[in-house]
Amino acid sequence: MSSQVFIKLCAYSLIVLCLFFSVFISNQIFWISFILGSIIYYILVNFYYPRYLTKYRARYLNHLKSPYWKSIKLERLKYDNCQCYSCKKPVTFYTSHCHHKTYTNLGKETIKDVITLCPKCHSDEHSK
Repeated sequence: MSSQVFIKLCAYSLIVLCLFFSVFISNQIFWISFILGSIIYYILVNFYYPRYLTKYRARYLNHLKSPYWKSIKLERLKYDNCQCYSCKKPVTFYTSHCHHKTYTNLGKETIKDVITLCPKCHSDEHSK
């Protein structure tokens, strides 16, 4: 579960709890807790999460531009005989996507950590 989904889930849970307890607690307490929950949600989604995402995403995008990553992608492409791992469609270095099976070795991947996919299969893999 991504951190953005987790943050939204927590915020929505707080709002649902406020609505549930408004039946048992006076209206003033409900509105105070509802407003506080909304403020916390706003701060988390608009200030904390974008900074975290931007920092991580920038590091990841820089890694994808590195000579090391390009060599791993080329090695894996040769290993897969210039074919998509899933559908066996022919791909080139520029049309192929190199999908991480795991991110644990990010920055020091081997060809066993990634697979070659065509854009459609890569999109399908992420939508699972």
